[in-house]
Amino acid sequence: MFENLTLRPITGEEIKGFGHTYAGLDWGWYPDPTHFVRCAFDAAQRRLWVYDEWRANKTANIDIYRHLTAQKGLTRAEEVIADSAEMKSVNDMRSYGMRCVAATKGPGSVRTRIKWLQSLSEIVIDPARCPFGAREFSQYEYERNREGQPVEAYPDRDNHAIDAVGYATNRIWLQSGM
Repeated sequence: MFENLTLRPITGEEIKGFGHTYAGLDWGWYPDPTHFVRCAFDAAQRRLWVYDEWRANKTANIDIYRHLTAQKGLTRAEEVIADSAEMKSVNDMRSYGMRCVAATKGPGSVRTRIKWLQSLSEIVIDPARCPFGAREFSQYEYERNREGQPVEAYPDRDNHAIDAVGYATNRIWLQSGM
């Protein structure tokens, strides 16, 4: 689905050179995981880099917050855009001190964000830093009809990193007018 995907190491020097970065959070429990991602976007080159992730199952919100702040270095200065389907979790994160904002979603938003991701010149994912994201973006496919032909429908499975990237970049693709 993502013909613009490049899997390669993203160096520390590249990461230091990123201007504004974006963070996204897809809620889960079990079997669906909670997935956190950090990425950077170059609007002039229409290039997206996915360079950091964390995933967990059966993890309470306070423990998610503790891990992201202690292990991932998340600070109050960094905004996290999270799935709006779990407003209790968004509010929990805010009460702990995270700058957590609910993603804007609505009819057609999954299609819009997938189309936006497909329209980019390149999506670069570091497979060592982001193995889950690398796998999901590499293997995600359209739904298929009874004859096995692809149809323009997006399966809601094995897409937690993809969703987290979509939330992180929520304001960008909403402004794209796609």
